[in-house]
Amino acid sequence: MTKIKGNVLVIDDNPVNIQVLSELLKRKEYQVFTESDSTKAIETAAMIKPDLILLDVRMPDIDGYTICRSLKADQRTRTIPVIFLSAMGNTEDIIRGFEAGGVDYITKPFRHEEVAARVQNQITLSQQQRHIEEIVQRERQYFASINRVKNQFIRAATHDLKNPLATITGYVGLIEEHCHQCNNEEILGYVNGIRQAIQRIMELVTDMLDLMQMESGTNIRLQPTSLNSFLHRCFQEFVFQAKQKEISYTLTPPDHDITLQIDPHRMQQCVCNVISNAIKYTPPQGHVAIRTYADGQHLTIEVEDTGLGIPSEDIPHLFEAFYRVRRKEHMQADGNGLGLSIAFAIAEQHNGYISVESELGKGSTFRITLPY
Repeated sequence: MTKIKGNVLVIDDNPVNIQVLSELLKRKEYQVFTESDSTKAIETAAMIKPDLILLDVRMPDIDGYTICRSLKADQRTRTIPVIFLSAMGNTEDIIRGFEAGGVDYITKPFRHEEVAARVQNQITLSQQQRHIEEIVQRERQYFASINRVKNQFIRAATHDLKNPLATITGYVGLIEEHCHQCNNEEILGYVNGIRQAIQRIMELVTDMLDLMQMESGTNIRLQPTSLNSFLHRCFQEFVFQAKQKEISYTLTPPDHDITLQIDPHRMQQCVCNVISNAIKYTPPQGHVAIRTYADGQHLTIEVEDTGLGIPSEDIPHLFEAFYRVRRKEHMQADGNGLGLSIAFAIAEQHNGYISVESELGKGSTFRITLPY
């Protein structure tokens, strides 16, 4: 049994041309389909889905250029290569064919070996392209499946951790109460260590769940929000923490209040993650400043610190999940490497972005830019 090299659809209203091309291509072991009605050409191509279309320019009712443009505009047929057939071989007609979406041009009268060579070349390219697309699609489906399993596992693991952690916290509270009654300072110290460890695990669980929600495209709930009120809420959250570290901490709101369309809960999480990061990596006697800038189309919330700064080689990775700067002084600060990745995802969900400038040993400036 002869192996078919590929499928070719010939669209031509001339029976002689159809016969010549059909016989030629069948001898070269191609399966040939024909269509002489220009108004049916697109539907025929969509139904057959050939590897290649040979299209006559001089079709009745609708010319070949128009048919080709329609084929390229149709999702079902846009990837099928089209070779034009024409008795006209001038440069202007050839350019019109390429502009309409054709990949090649064969002039009449047909030279058999030229037709066979051009057809073979385009069918080989078409079949290779289809094969590559199939591989890419399989790989995409495979990785999507792996990602779903990973996300389900993380979601289940993090969610299931909350209940035993809550139970442990309850027992720690009972032990702490008993130790207070017994006035046992040593055991109270141990209990406090356990409580702090539980708090760090709870923060990790919460951050992982938040990141999962961001990556899964959880819808945000936009609502009109006063920028001044929003900034003051973010600022107040860290007043005590800055005072404890002996860091001067300032907020410079805009001269005139601005109304933003944001999800206030999510955006507060974004801004607060950046502020928390600034305070965490700023030594005592340092300074953290929050400022805003607006240009009529975009609003920028800037968080500047005089902290440790970030090595230039680490900056491209800052917003990756679990990434942390591996310098000794940076690793001394508690963190799980999720805060900035969550902030980045929230900014993107608001059609915004986060940028950073930093110099090691001098501090960093993070900018959250949002449309308004």
